[in-house]
Amino acid sequence: KRILELPESTPYWGLIKETRVWPMEQRIKYQRLMLYENMVKSGRKRLGGEILINQREEGKENNWYGRTKQIALEMDIQIEEAEEMCKKEWKRIVKEQINKAIEGKLVEKEREQRKMRHQIGQKFEKKGYLKKIGVAEASNMIRRRLEMLDVGNNQGILRQCRYFKEKEETVHLIKCKGMK
Repeated sequence: KRILELPESTPYWGLIKETRVWPMEQRIKYQRLMLYENMVKSGRKRLGGEILINQREEGKENNWYGRTKQIALEMDIQIEEAEEMCKKEWKRIVKEQINKAIEGKLVEKEREQRKMRHQIGQKFEKKGYLKKIGVAEASNMIRRRLEMLDVGNNQGILRQCRYFKEKEETVHLIKCKGMK
């Protein structure tokens, strides 16, 4: 929000969908699963691998291995497959599953949050306009797309269009012939 100079009230999940930046929780899960793959392949040659193998053999769920396995299961990843796969394939699967989890959360938030209604059905990807314009223009574009402009109905104020006496909403102002 600070980089794009957006207000604190900017919907978090709307910003995630516009920019395709993973939430911190998902980034941590990704790093953890990639570290697991690294440690399990190092085996007993390194201390981390040794500890991991011991935790796996113990079969407890309240240790690093158990929690990592639980995270993998939540994302529909079979953690045992990391040993047989090459790093590139493991990375691809982990990224796909994280993206799928984020997309599921976004669909849920689109239904709950009014300001995200214009994003329904859009892909979870970095929007093209972010690559082509500067910070100020990107900030204004995100504000429009997430209904963050000072338009009466966006701010909880029931104002009317001064030209056609219709409810002042972003959609109306974009189409309003009196504004052009």
